Amino acid sequence: YKSDECERKGSGSDRRSTPNLINIKNLIKKYDYKFINLEDESLINQIELFGGHEFIVAQHGAALSNIIFCNFNSIIIEIRPRRNESDSVLNVSQYEQQNHFENLSKSLGLDYFEVFQEHNHSEVDLKDIVDLVKENV
Repeated sequence: YKSDECERKGSGSDRRSTPNLINIKNLIKKYDYKFINLEDESLINQIELFGGHEFIVAQHGAALSNIIFCNFNSIIIEIRPRRNESDSVLNVSQYEQQNHFENLSKSLGLDYFEVFQEHNHSEVDLKDIVDLVKENV
């Protein structure tokens, strides 16, 4: 499994991005959040970050595996591309067998939510993020 592609720092943002991330940051700044690029953090810092926070909003990708360090009942919001047109915020369990982070969250006793992008580099609906933050903070 080791390859130049998987070992290259920054390759996650090449595969996925959220162009309106600055808008998300501005809308939720009143909730005392930290914005962190995990590619720049050591493993021990990543463990401490996920273990020390009860609310995680993260782009789909390998770094989301750090939820294994979260405390029971932590809230996870995964930003990810739609798998098909029937994907919706209200229809999160339809793909249980295909969504590893949802399954991992459930097995760890975490509260899991999804916010969808149309594709790997599209904006997310700001209202979806803000509504989930408001409902769960």
